[in-house]
Amino acid sequence: MKRRLLLGIAILLGSTAVQAQFDQVRTYLLLNQLPKAKEALDAIEKKGKVTTKPEFHLAKATVLSGLMKSAQGEEAAKYLEESMAAYRLFMAADAAQTAPLLQEQAYGATAFSYYSTLFNQAIAHFNAKKYAEAATSFGKTVEWSDYLIKNKQLASEFDTTLFLYAGASCQMSENTKGAMTYYGKLAERKVAGKDYLDVYRYITYMHFLAKDNAAFEKSKALGKELYPKEVMFTMEELDFILEIEDEKERMVRLDAKSASEPDNSKLNQLYGGILFDKLSKRDVDATTLEYAADEQKMIALLGKAAAATTEDGTPNFLIGKHHWYKAERVRNQIADVNDAIRKFNDAQKPDKTGKTPPPPKELTARRDTLRKQQEAYMDLAVPFLLKAQPLMAQTHTKVKGGTQNYKLLLDDLIVYYGFKRQYAKTNPDKLKAEAEEKKWDKVYSEVTQ
Repeated sequence: MKRRLLLGIAILLGSTAVQAQFDQVRTYLLLNQLPKAKEALDAIEKKGKVTTKPEFHLAKATVLSGLMKSAQGEEAAKYLEESMAAYRLFMAADAAQTAPLLQEQAYGATAFSYYSTLFNQAIAHFNAKKYAEAATSFGKTVEWSDYLIKNKQLASEFDTTLFLYAGASCQMSENTKGAMTYYGKLAERKVAGKDYLDVYRYITYMHFLAKDNAAFEKSKALGKELYPKEVMFTMEELDFILEIEDEKERMVRLDAKSASEPDNSKLNQLYGGILFDKLSKRDVDATTLEYAADEQKMIALLGKAAAATTEDGTPNFLIGKHHWYKAERVRNQIADVNDAIRKFNDAQKPDKTGKTPPPPKELTARRDTLRKQQEAYMDLAVPFLLKAQPLMAQTHTKVKGGTQNYKLLLDDLIVYYGFKRQYAKTNPDKLKAEAEEKKWDKVYSEVTQ
């Protein structure tokens, strides 16, 4: 019995002695005597089992945090990591043991020192445009911000500035997942103001790119609620598709939307117009399978758009111009053949009778073949141009570029009937073509700018 009593007293005295050493560490910390605090902590550490106590981890974290402030470079970074590691061991202990210790003045600012240090590091990286490094530091800062708020060591309930910077750093370093996480926290709380508009623009656009239509519409609605005058939040999905910079991705999205909305007249005309522009490029290769597929798709789309309107002649005009451009490419080939014939003729000398040899039959035969091909494309174009003409005559002054396009249409008709007049095989056909040529020439002359 006496032995047990002595053992209990020894344990009590030992515990009291250890506590006295912790008190000593606290005192040195309050006096900002960090070297002495470190010596006292080292003495406690030598006792072995004491190092499992929550206060030992907290004291170690606080001492190292203090030493970090006077260190530089790698040494400061080492102190920071070791200090945070010790603090995390403290955080893992039972809350009943840790909560009272957080009330101790000597330890109260330790976690905040991590927050402020990491935040300042992150800002320095951000200002230096080292966005990946900034994102990492801001991510660590968020961890400590959440901890401080949870333990009521920060006045605010949410650190809006921190999350804005964290999201921006991820965005600038092309870490979409991170940016959506941090920006998403701001959106959840409907944080608004001029500094946060780009947050909602980014979230909306990323949901669009991810093809998450429900989230896209939801973020658009939230953006419109917070920023009712911002045009982006009133745009339709089609408008977003047209804004995609990557042409291949833009065409894939248009194709998918067209397949899902075959009767969308606005979409049919826009998509058909985009294909028209693609097929009309000077360097386009009209012999590829891609060209043939795009041409078929374009004509079908514009055909449906034309059938759905009695006011807009644009769809038929574009189909007609497509065929007309093909005729012009053939005409250019004819010009090349004519140049070859001219060069041949110039190089020939008259024979004894004063006659020069005729140009090679392969050249004249090719010219005749190309001319038939040219006429065939023109014959395809004109019915569509004629369908478009009465509508464009009514609307060309009301739309941007309308008069220019209308005059192009009339000019094509004049050229077409001039061609028919020139190559007519019968006099009635010639007279008929001549009358049409004069008719459209008169209409053209009456069009004002």
